[in-house]
Order: sequence, then structure tokens, then C-alpha cells
Amino acid sequence: IPYVYVMRQRRHRLDLLSSQLPDAMDFLARSMRAGNPFSASLRNASEQLHEPIASEFRTTFEEMNFGLDVERAMIDLGERVGNDELHYFITAVLIQRTTGGNLAEVLNRIAAVMRSRESTRREVRILAAEMKYSANVLIALPFFVAGALAIMNPGYLGTLFESELGLVVIGAQLLLMAIGYAVVQKMVDIRV
Repeated sequence: IPYVYVMRQRRHRLDLLSSQLPDAMDFLARSMRAGNPFSASLRNASEQLHEPIASEFRTTFEEMNFGLDVERAMIDLGERVGNDELHYFITAVLIQRTTGGNLAEVLNRIAAVMRSRESTRREVRILAAEMKYSANVLIALPFFVAGALAIMNPGYLGTLFESELGLVVIGAQLLLMAIGYAVVQKMVDIRV
């Protein structure tokens, strides 16, 4: 139970952080366009944005402020958070540090990509929910029909449970239902 609780809290935190990332990218871009260096923009973001992104940016700023180079601080941020979308931000910062360029423009584009990915992810979830509910109905239907038959005609299914062949048929049916359910779950687990 503690493991499930911790994993659920972790998933909730990562989802919240992912939803905050596009706004954080836009905030950093606006701050840099206003003339602030990257480290000051990161500090401002840690003060202005909401948790959990604020504390992660604050920790990264403090690491840089205490003498850690930007590259190591960004890599630490990625390892600490473990979010795929945050790695786009980290990669953009690291590339800009080595090759130069307009980081504010890159951050705005990354934010736009993140927003479109989130929109697509929501659409996929909605479409997948229909398939999941259909699978749940199809799995529950044989049990519902068997229960209704047992109530209306109690002896009808008795021979199925009394004979050895009937138990094999029931076992095969349950196995095939489990395989079908697993296949449907795998089909609707679409990664965007």
C-alpha cells in the first residue's frame, strides 16, 4: 500500500509539473527578452511560479549560485525530476550554451510543442476511454448473463459446473477473456 501511494503521488506530481512546463518556458522567455540573464530568469521563475516547478527551479538556481556550472545543474534537474518533456528544455539550454542563439525563441517554440502534445494526449485519452469501457462491458457481459440465467433457471448452468469438460470450457473462456482484455488494454495504451 505505501508503494502504491508513493507511486500515485509521484505520478500526480509529474503530471502537474508537465502541465506547468509550457507556462514556465514562456515565463523564462519573457524574462530573458526583458534583458535578464538565464540564471536571473530562473530565480524569477522560482519566485513567481507555482509548485512543484518553482521548487525545482529554485534548487537549480541555488546549485548554479553556489558554483555548479549550468550544464551540471541542468543535468541534475533532469535526473531529479525524471520528466521527458523537461529534457527538451534542458537540451535547448545546453545547446544554446555551447552554440549560442536565441534561447527565448527556442523556449517559446518548445512551449508551443508541449501544449500541442498535451492537447493530443487529451484527445487520445478520450478516444481510448471509449475502447476501455467497451472492453469492460464485454468482460462483464458473460458474468451478467450467467448470473441472470442462474436466477431465472437455476439448473441450466449446473451441468456446465458438474462435468469435467464444462470446467475446461469455463477455464478456457476465462483465459481467453483475460487475454482479450490485456490486448485491448495494450491497444489503448498509446504514448504521445
